[in-house]
Amino acid sequence: MIRKDVVIAVLATFCLTSTLFMITTSKSQSGVGEYNPWADYNGDGTIDIFDIVPGAVSFGATSTDTTKNVTVTNWPTQQKTFPENLLLRGTYHNGYEYTHNLIDNTTPYANQNFKYGYGSRYDYDISSVTLTTTHSYIYNQTFVYDKFPLRSYKILGRPAVSITYNITNSPAASFNIHLYAELGVVSTTNDWTTIAVLSELVNGFSGVFTDYQIPKYLTNHIGSPGFTVYPNERIAVRVIFYGYTNSGTANLTLEVCFNMNSDEFLVDIPIVESP
Repeated sequence: MIRKDVVIAVLATFCLTSTLFMITTSKSQSGVGEYNPWADYNGDGTIDIFDIVPGAVSFGATSTDTTKNVTVTNWPTQQKTFPENLLLRGTYHNGYEYTHNLIDNTTPYANQNFKYGYGSRYDYDISSVTLTTTHSYIYNQTFVYDKFPLRSYKILGRPAVSITYNITNSPAASFNIHLYAELGVVSTTNDWTTIAVLSELVNGFSGVFTDYQIPKYLTNHIGSPGFTVYPNERIAVRVIFYGYTNSGTANLTLEVCFNMNSDEFLVDIPIVESP
């Protein structure tokens, strides 16, 4: 059996002799091998005795795992808008059945029979209520994006939701409608976490309206360090309308994302991708 101390002594003698030879030999002469960064054990830019001795100390050691650990410290970051603008959609199927979801613009219609006559892929969602002087919900839906991220990312900047809705009411009345949205994430166990409340807007109405269209833009700012969305979470948006009359009652029908003029109903989410 070869003794390790003997090997180390031989290598040390060899390295010392090689070093003396290199000192007395011109650097311009051939014979010096090409620099190999993997052989430069201590990473000082020179392959010398300090790189050979560690190998001698480990002489004879074995392992079934020959993986070399590499630490990368300069991972690139990329700032961009969420891939594909996300669209809020309430798809009418039959009777009073709806599918509420948050999709990207490559998602096909859930029901091909209801895609025509709306100018684009955007279907409508509808709610009918009787307003009184007491604050009450008109519409409250949570839209969850069906795709989980492949890796974590940060939301940082100014997310926005663009909404267009129509109102029809009777009889004539004076009433108010409040609208706001919440940007959040939903976990695999359907737990909701709010990222930001997007600005609440108020509209006052008086009289009778038929398919009266109101476009709105809701936004808020998420400052540094931002909000991290993890691979086990899905981005989600909750859209809420509530209203009340100043006196008496009013029968109100509210249509969200109703016709070809409302196809800006989308979610714009600025993100910074994480490694």
